[in-house]
Amino acid sequence: MIDAFSPADRHASDTENPAAATLARIHARAAIGVLAQTMTSRVASDHARVAAGRALLDQGFGRPEPDVGNQEKGESFAEILAAARQRVIDYKALYGDT
Repeated sequence: MIDAFSPADRHASDTENPAAATLARIHARAAIGVLAQTMTSRVASDHARVAAGRALLDQGFGRPEPDVGNQEKGESFAEILAAARQRVIDYKALYGDT
């Protein structure tokens, strides 16, 4: 299990700005508490509640990998983009620029 407060689990950004990393570790528990309170607040806006929930999930589980391309068919994003462009060209050839 990764412990964000353990020196062994520090990230590359710690060496880039050690003062900011130290401040982040000092205030991490309080920040997570504020996010949790905001997420469950009845008076916070929906936007604030969703943002707080997303921040907590990202912190706890990491951000999801973007879904780029069709992995089952082995298509890359560039291939999908090229096919989409071709469909636009074909559509314009059939129906004009309308």
